[in-house]
Amino acid sequence: MCALLFNSLLHSASPVSVHRIVAVQRGPFTEAFRQFPHPGNEDRSFSIFYLSEKENGKFTGLKSLDLTCETREDCEEWIMGLQSLSMHTAKHPKRDPMVIWLRQLWCSHARVKITEPELTYQMTAKAALSITNAYGSHQNQDRRQRFKRQHSESSSVLIRWKDYINLFHAPFEKGRLYDMFNQRIVQQQGSMTSHEFEEFLRQECEWQFHAQFDRHLSRDGQADASGVLFNQFLSVLRHEDNTAMKPEHSGKVWQDMTQPLSHYFINSSHNTYLEGDQLKDRSAYEAYTYALLQGCRCVEIDCWDDVLKLGGENISIHHGFTFTSKLAFTDVVETLTEYSFHSSEYPVIISIENHCNYQNQRRMAEVFGSKKELCKEDDLLHGRLPSPHQLRGKIVLKGTYSEASSNGVSVPRQRHPVIEDEGETIEDNDLKSLITYCRISRHKLENWKDVNVREIFNVSKGTISEHCYKKQQDPWMVACTEKHLVRVYPPGTNVDSANYDPTLFWSFGAQIVSLNFQKPDLWMQLNQGFFRQNGGCGYVLKPKVMRDVDTHTYSPNAKEPMEGIPAIELKIELISGQQLCPYWKKCRSISVEISTYGIPADTYTMANSAVSQDTFWPQWPEGRHVYQKTIIMPELCVVYFKVSNKTVQYAQNCIPLISLQPGIRYVPLRTPGGTLIPESGLFVHITKSGGEGPQSPVPNAPWSSIPNHPSPILDLHRTRANSGTSLLEDTDHTTIPLRLTNSGRHSIRVGSLRTSIKVQNEHSFSSSYVKHEDT
Repeated sequence: MCALLFNSLLHSASPVSVHRIVAVQRGPFTEAFRQFPHPGNEDRSFSIFYLSEKENGKFTGLKSLDLTCETREDCEEWIMGLQSLSMHTAKHPKRDPMVIWLRQLWCSHARVKITEPELTYQMTAKAALSITNAYGSHQNQDRRQRFKRQHSESSSVLIRWKDYINLFHAPFEKGRLYDMFNQRIVQQQGSMTSHEFEEFLRQECEWQFHAQFDRHLSRDGQADASGVLFNQFLSVLRHEDNTAMKPEHSGKVWQDMTQPLSHYFINSSHNTYLEGDQLKDRSAYEAYTYALLQGCRCVEIDCWDDVLKLGGENISIHHGFTFTSKLAFTDVVETLTEYSFHSSEYPVIISIENHCNYQNQRRMAEVFGSKKELCKEDDLLHGRLPSPHQLRGKIVLKGTYSEASSNGVSVPRQRHPVIEDEGETIEDNDLKSLITYCRISRHKLENWKDVNVREIFNVSKGTISEHCYKKQQDPWMVACTEKHLVRVYPPGTNVDSANYDPTLFWSFGAQIVSLNFQKPDLWMQLNQGFFRQNGGCGYVLKPKVMRDVDTHTYSPNAKEPMEGIPAIELKIELISGQQLCPYWKKCRSISVEISTYGIPADTYTMANSAVSQDTFWPQWPEGRHVYQKTIIMPELCVVYFKVSNKTVQYAQNCIPLISLQPGIRYVPLRTPGGTLIPESGLFVHITKSGGEGPQSPVPNAPWSSIPNHPSPILDLHRTRANSGTSLLEDTDHTTIPLRLTNSGRHSIRVGSLRTSIKVQNEHSFSSSYVKHEDT
């Protein structure tokens, strides 16, 4: 038995799929547990974190399902079962994302019958036709008429899964890809031979063919042992080997990680504790969890004296002089310690904005000093900052203090209620001793040559913009960031948590460009896309011309190709789309936009390409919708795909230019918050000519064999949804959505564990294990 402490999911009309679960946490550490403590239940409590994107598109973050079991054994079995699900799904043979989506629809609408050893599903032919109409798959009337003749329209006639999926597949049999498929067929009607398919992949998709070709074909539904059907052809094109982004760039850390910290761009957040706007919205521990699981490597804590002693603490974390809620300092530090290295092993920087008195600073030193993950060394090699590789598994503190000794008396200065700064000077010697490599400098940015490399420049967006563009001082800005860390933060007037263009500041070398992770706007989407390279570890190596400023001439304000930096001629042609509009909405006036962002000369948007009324399988005429641009700084450029109408963004994806694969490729689409949408994507033809930056792992490097810790939030479906198997292949029961919205008994399968859940009311449910099989 498990009792549900609290969860907003039960008040929602939409179910939460098991695939949206991003983490399982032992113990009562969420805000709900803190608000409603149950002493003595610590070893019987756990929380399930899942991604939540608000319908209005304003903010995104994590929600938790908080549970307390009757026994410790029940709690462990739940946790092990959910972890087994994650491991099982990651190790399972990869499947077509379209199949996973269709299987979820099938499981959501079919009748469930519990049999041994597993669940079976049945659906009437009439219901299948109704569903396909509702979700946009209503073209190809000939196929639908054949289906009606084969299956009586009686509501009692049941159909098989393969009949259902063939009905959905009918609309794909048209358009440019279908024509390409048929043009390649020479030997046999209706299917390619393996040789014909190999030649297509070599010539059109620019594959370097490998011995694992057979894994891209299902044994079910083939015309013969060597035939490739059109649905299998599409499945291979949707496989992660054929996506627009190189799998080796997103799948593992491939860049040199032994350079000084100043040689990397660092994924960074601003006011990490907030779930919404800067004035009145909620602060949450889950906001830190969300940012860290998303690959963030620099988080912020605003520390204030708390006379109310929240949670027995004298220190609270909140946005001062606003109506935002407060968090307990110790609990925030515990959350950071717990999740700092789930998505990456490389160092996390905690930016302390101090507003505490001397006694509370001493308490902060005690809490931080007790953590074994805290970096307490202060060793510089040849006057350089240490590398991410040297600081693996370490937490680095950032804060403001003077070298003068403290007398134990603190006199805080006044600040504007909303304007951002670095806080008060830290006076406690114990806390100062813990701030090693990121001491906020009081010097002006232009005097960087006189500043110790341990000091970091904390600069507002407005100030650095003035230096970079109005004064045209880009040469010394790039030279400064070659040795020193520079953090950029948004203006305090952005009370709605709106972000700003990070590519402008990356182009001048600023490493820590702090954004509001809860705001899924264009600039956050660019940040997410840029940091998906290098295995999503949160660190991206700067281009060589920005690390070796003495021997190269680089200017972010350049208008023409620069010496020593090979330009790339980029061409992207739209071929077709797939389920561009959410299947539950009627979308009108949809368009697809392709843009590039980088240095100002590389920022460009192609005119929108309108989508026809068929958003399920839209087509674009050959040569009519092409993006073409010369990119003069390829390593700082990202390519942005957006699907929207005049007021609403439906989907997007952002890919670093150096990670783009040439040929006919598939661009999987994401929600505005960054989660992959398994049923949505674009087929494009990419051409890249000219030189490129380094794109291969350094041979035999100690980091090159390290797999990435895939972001559980942004790539929920990466190992689960990208595949090379046929649309005719069935999927396992781990794709069944978990519904907790209605009273009654529900069955779910968690790896080898099948569990029956009975929702008793809107605040609690019970569970019992139906069967537990050894894997």
